[in-house]
Amino acid sequence: MAFRRTVTFHAWITCLAGIVFTGWGPELLPLYGFNAAAEFFPSAGSFVRLAGVCMIMLGALLGAVRQVQEPRIQRSVARALVESHLVAIAVVAAQQIGIWVTPLGWVTVAVFLLITAAYAALLYLPRWRIRVPA
Repeated sequence: MAFRRTVTFHAWITCLAGIVFTGWGPELLPLYGFNAAAEFFPSAGSFVRLAGVCMIMLGALLGAVRQVQEPRIQRSVARALVESHLVAIAVVAAQQIGIWVTPLGWVTVAVFLLITAAYAALLYLPRWRIRVPA
């Protein structure tokens, strides 16, 4: 049950963020410290929109994965999401420290940390751990 709730939350948050990035990509650039990026690099907004579409695709995939009942597959999905989110945290944190330096950048880092912690709990904390029959 914890797997389904976690994946459902992740699917919703990812789809909603994807819709925002797809619909208002160029308008979000200043919130990440790129005040003149859209003027100097018109393609910057298109890449933000593309990232938004990818987020919607991930959210849709997560929506389908939440139906998985087999504990071994649930653990495999959770492990893949923890590993990929650790990479994302490294990239997002590096960008926040080196490029963005904005409050929204820290919110982005925090969201990735929260989602990673939720999946890690499904793998390692006894109370929420996905149990695979022996």
